Amino acid sequence: MSSLTLYRANGVSSFIPHVILKELMIPFTSVVMKSGSSGWEAIDGSLNNLSYRNIHPQGYVPALQAEGVIITELPAIITYIASLSTGEINLLGNDKLQCAKVTEWMAWLSGTLHAQGVSMYFRPERFTDDISQYDSVRLKGKVAVIKGLQRIEQSLDGSNHPVGASETAVDFILPMFWYWSVRIGIPNLQESFVNFGNLVKRMEQKASFKEAAQLEGLNLYFE
Repeated sequence: MSSLTLYRANGVSSFIPHVILKELMIPFTSVVMKSGSSGWEAIDGSLNNLSYRNIHPQGYVPALQAEGVIITELPAIITYIASLSTGEINLLGNDKLQCAKVTEWMAWLSGTLHAQGVSMYFRPERFTDDISQYDSVRLKGKVAVIKGLQRIEQSLDGSNHPVGASETAVDFILPMFWYWSVRIGIPNLQESFVNFGNLVKRMEQKASFKEAAQLEGLNLYFE
C-alpha cells in the first residue's frame, strides 16, 4: 500500500477521513493545519498558506496525497480511502446500486447540505460582501441545515443505516453534521431527530471515533 498523507485540521470536515483511516487501520501521516491570517497553514510551520495552495488550489482542508497524487474534495478523498480496504469491510456498498446510493449521499451532503447550509452559517462572507446581510445568510443556512436533518432522520426510519443493512462511508460522514448542528444551535436535537441520534451514538462507540476525537480535541456528543 502506498504511503498516504492527510492534510487536516482539528474539528472540521477532515475529521471524517481521519476516522475512516483509523477504522480501516490504514497507515498515514497527518499534517495538521490551523487557520492563519491568510488561510490554512501547517501548525508546525512547514507550510504557509501560499505553499499549501500548491497542494490544494483553494487552500481548504482536507487534502490527501497518495502515490504522489493530490486528491481534494471530501467525496473523492473518502472514496479513495474506502477503496483501499483489504478486509471484509466495504464502505462503498455491497453492490452497484448501493455504490450509487453512497455516491448520491456524498454528493448531497457535500454539495447541498454542507455547501448551502453549514457553510452559509459559518462562512457568510462566501455568499455576500455586505456585512449587514450576514445574519440573514446565517439564518438561511440554519433553515437549510434543519431541512437536511429532517431528510436524514426520515431516511433512517426503520433502518440503522442510510444505505443497505451494514455500515458504509455515509455512516461515518453523518455524525459530523450532528456536531455542526450542535454548534449552530439547532434546538431539541435528540428529541427531534431520534434516529439520527441513535446512529451518532452507535458510531461514537467505535474505537476509531474515540481515537480520532481525542487526537483532535473534539468532544463526542454522547460520551
